[in-house]
Amino acid sequence: QCQLCIFIFNFFVLLICSVRLYSQSSPYEISLPYSCGFEDSLENQNWVINAGSEGPLCADQWMIGNLDYVEGYNSLYISCDTGKTMTYGAKPNCVMAYRPIYIPKPDSITTDRCKVNVSFEWKGGSARDVSVLNYYLVPDYVIKDYLNSNSSKAVLPTALKKPQKKLYGSESWQEHSALEGITYNSTFYLVFIWQNNNKNDSLSELSMCIDNIQITSAMCPKPENL
Repeated sequence: QCQLCIFIFNFFVLLICSVRLYSQSSPYEISLPYSCGFEDSLENQNWVINAGSEGPLCADQWMIGNLDYVEGYNSLYISCDTGKTMTYGAKPNCVMAYRPIYIPKPDSITTDRCKVNVSFEWKGGSARDVSVLNYYLVPDYVIKDYLNSNSSKAVLPTALKKPQKKLYGSESWQEHSALEGITYNSTFYLVFIWQNNNKNDSLSELSMCIDNIQITSAMCPKPENL
């Protein structure tokens, strides 16, 4: 009888712990180091491209494909002709691609905040800052406000007026790397917004391409020469 009581007690302890662990998890959970070269079809499903009600209506569209890449065979890029070329169109528009991320708090960590290194390789954009890639790592409420707004397709919404970085004007691959602060057990969004302010009908330039995204703990150096 005592053994039965112990069994029942242990069962409910395990059940409570399992529920607790499940409730703290997230479908967007990543482990560090995280990397994405758009080669994994399951990982690609975590990316939302051409987001929002106006996204699919934009002349320029984010696509995952093999027109250009650093490693492997795929990358994330902008095309104005359904993927035939990696060029952008004459109509001004803003179009977003994002990946929600959730980093669980390790048991050995006492603080709620952490620093991560975010890096990716990119190429494209206009020679001047007319058409640019805007990069962000922001809390989930910022993106929700954007997706629920009816802002102009050619203008960044107020909450996203100040990107962490604007990138443009390179026909060769470049690396961008930044130290970012996030909160454990919270959803953040890794966001790329292509902002096309082009009004020249005859212009057909290299658009924007992104590859080899990496997120690592700031306590550990980014892997090199792998």
